[in-house]
Amino acid sequence: MRVAFIVDGFNVYHSIREAEKLTAARPQRWLDLQGLCASYLPHFGRAATLEGVYYFSALARHLPHTKTSSCATSHTSTRSRPPV
Repeated sequence: MRVAFIVDGFNVYHSIREAEKLTAARPQRWLDLQGLCASYLPHFGRAATLEGVYYFSALARHLPHTKTSSCATSHTSTRSRPPV
């Protein structure tokens, strides 16, 4: 069975940021998406293979104009992310 994962990058990012606030851990913004998704393959059966990991994210247009650097960072990060 071929399995593909679709990752909502906006929510992943904000979930990680929230987890950082709740723990004493140092920033955890680097995430091995392919490794994480591959770790779920056994739940689909022994014949499951990783077909792909597709990362999508929304641009941070909802931020006030005073946070333009955050919008620019979001846009740059989305454009520069290599395919997984």
